[in-house]
Amino acid sequence: MVKSSETPPVPLSLDEIFEVLVAPRRRAVLYELHGRSEPMTLTDLAASVDAVEAVTTAETNGTETEAATGTNEPEVTAANRKSVTVALDHIHLPKLQQAGLVTYDRAEKTVELGRIPRHFERYLRFAAEDDHRTRAIDATV
Repeated sequence: MVKSSETPPVPLSLDEIFEVLVAPRRRAVLYELHGRSEPMTLTDLAASVDAVEAVTTAETNGTETEAATGTNEPEVTAANRKSVTVALDHIHLPKLQQAGLVTYDRAEKTVELGRIPRHFERYLRFAAEDDHRTRAIDATV
């Protein structure tokens, strides 16, 4: 995850923290990477974020995924997966990298969690509770 030769993260201002956490896709990325010791491919990360969005959309709309798809899994389309991948590649991962929260190798299409500042962790936990994703954070603490 974090190499010992890396320098400590620069503290983020409250405005910067909220700017990062305002986007559900950025939060989903942080939840997914939290606790992983190995980099994740952009393709796998996009698949995970897309699946979370499909579940969230189904829950928000109050739809029964089983009736629509014959399974309990929400429908995930190739077009939406591509949209998520492009948005992560061009918007969300660069923003998270700029904040020092992830390391994104655009050439290799891999991403890993950086060193999360303790003061940021508090807000991430709060967001995870609201997003009902606390297991992703609690499992690594």
